[in-house]
Amino acid sequence: AESNENSFFEATWAMAAEAFKRAQVDIVVWEVGLGGRLDSTNVCEPIGSIVTNVALDHQSILGSTRRAIAFEKAAIFRPGRPAVTGCAESINLLQEHTDARVQLAESQTAIKLPLRGAHQLKNASTACSLLDALHIDYELSVLQSLQEDGKMEQCGQVWVDTAHNPHALVASLQALRKVMVEHHGDWVVGFGAMADKDVKDMAVLISELSLPVYLIEPVYPRRMPLAELANFFDSASILGQGSVPQFLHSRQERRHYFVVGSSFLVGEVLAGLRGIPYPECGILSSAR
Repeated sequence: AESNENSFFEATWAMAAEAFKRAQVDIVVWEVGLGGRLDSTNVCEPIGSIVTNVALDHQSILGSTRRAIAFEKAAIFRPGRPAVTGCAESINLLQEHTDARVQLAESQTAIKLPLRGAHQLKNASTACSLLDALHIDYELSVLQSLQEDGKMEQCGQVWVDTAHNPHALVASLQALRKVMVEHHGDWVVGFGAMADKDVKDMAVLISELSLPVYLIEPVYPRRMPLAELANFFDSASILGQGSVPQFLHSRQERRHYFVVGSSFLVGEVLAGLRGIPYPECGILSSAR
């Protein structure tokens, strides 16, 4: 059914576009919210585009196969303009659905990042490859001061990562294993997820760590209820609704904690650790 009302993402995209116009910025970087073909950001005419990879996520909307999802994502490319991907396995899938020439990002060995994980270096290399294709000058040294909340971020004895699908979780756990070597002691995983995510495969990956798992239910309308979440784990401790404060208060001094599975869960945990009211502005809309 057609609607004259703007969605949350359409409204915020329009507000951002107007703000950038008034500020007369030189370059705008639009991050696609979902897919690409029908995303609000695809209204613009980009000078170049990046698809980091094609992985399974949001299958209920984008399609159940990588080929179907590639069709949605490739729509952000424009013929005759740079089209870059950071994943060699994704090139052919993307090329099927675009007249642009998709190229693989070159590895930038000189990049130094404060962010953990090989995937972060790959993403940075992909961004630099697009800038190279656009003949835009940049200084690699600025990446040394890059900060990104919730990306293998350490807050005392708690580490958090916003990985919320199996593809992202694989990269996250690779980084975690290196952190665990550096920080000896007992580790505990805190996990929560939204109802539309591939929890089954994420649970398998987490179980392979052979660590104690606490299931946490963030305060968010789209969360997966704990009773349903528990079905994917053979053994896990269950914390009740609104359980982030309970999880944070249960911390033991000599233990390390890794929280993963949802951006909303990580946001709530970081707010609790930093003493910031949550949710921000009291907004709990399921559109966010």
